[in-house]
Amino acid sequence: APQVLLQIAVAAALALPSALPARGGAVRRLPSGLRLSASDGVTVQIERVDSSQARMHFSLSADTTSAALEEVGRGEQAITDALSLLLQRDVPSSLLEALYQDGTVRLLGQARLSGESPEELLARFKPGAPLTLCMEADTWPNLPAVSRKDYYGLTLRLPRREVDAYHRKEALLELRKRYVQDDGTLPELDDALAEQVSAGLTADELSELIEERIKREAAIAESGAVFEAMEEALLSQIHTPIPDAIIRERARSQYAERCRAAEESMAVGRDAFQREKLRKMMSWEAFEQFLAEEREQISRSLSLSFALEAVAASEGLEIDPQAVQDNLMMYVNERKRYGQPVRDMDDPAFRQAFEAEYMREVVLRACIDHANVEWVA
Repeated sequence: APQVLLQIAVAAALALPSALPARGGAVRRLPSGLRLSASDGVTVQIERVDSSQARMHFSLSADTTSAALEEVGRGEQAITDALSLLLQRDVPSSLLEALYQDGTVRLLGQARLSGESPEELLARFKPGAPLTLCMEADTWPNLPAVSRKDYYGLTLRLPRREVDAYHRKEALLELRKRYVQDDGTLPELDDALAEQVSAGLTADELSELIEERIKREAAIAESGAVFEAMEEALLSQIHTPIPDAIIRERARSQYAERCRAAEESMAVGRDAFQREKLRKMMSWEAFEQFLAEEREQISRSLSLSFALEAVAASEGLEIDPQAVQDNLMMYVNERKRYGQPVRDMDDPAFRQAFEAEYMREVVLRACIDHANVEWVA
């Protein structure tokens, strides 16, 4: 069917890898032996429709459409086969080259015809005559444009923390050590020290700053609530529309991991009931149910990732390889201490996830350091 032909035509250029089988029946294959390389007779123009969509305009020369018919032969399905060849080979190959030259557009999912149906495209296709067609596709969102007002100075409401004398003394000692006097002694907490820390600062104001700093560090150390509060504050200020194709692909990845774990757990002593349970779990309907249940959380997670990346880019925050390695070794040692399984540290997916979590904490801590905190009982 023309619709099926169009769906597979741009797969090489646009389709995301899927952890689940695509829906639909078998497709009729083109005659074997046809070359699958780019055609010189196709021009492509790419335009941004909005932040999450792009439109591609294709123009195929008369020589290109004629050559396609010559390649497939003159059989009963020659016209359909010729159009299918162009859509499977010339169109996606030319699009890939255009995307490479453009360098700013990253397409997602599968392209779809714009302005006409597959049947209408097939009806007006005449080998030996020029052919124009238009397709649309989701695009990977650009990082949102942000400034410091979008992520610094945000208000967080956190549970009040009492500062004990020990931590207050340690914080003050650490500060005094930074401003050793000429005779080698440590300065007292007075207006002179406060002036060294910041022009115009008084001793009382410096004491309040130390107190505030200790409270923030205690809140971060004792609970993840401060991170969650900062995440919500960022999401309220920095919003990125997430295309459905990205949400579905993230869901596919998560669900594939869930299916893999379930299959491994049933590998030993699997009975008929377990096999049936696994079969239902790996069905398209089960995945759609998972997607419906997890869509909101996946969308939030992706939106937060874009927000954090935008802040990191704005502030020039980058991954410190040594810090990541140190944290990774601490993580491994902690897992081993409690007899927990340890992932392969050379696994690219694992390291990428670990680095992403590291950068999340770096960005959130920077934002927390510059947040306005309201301490509540």
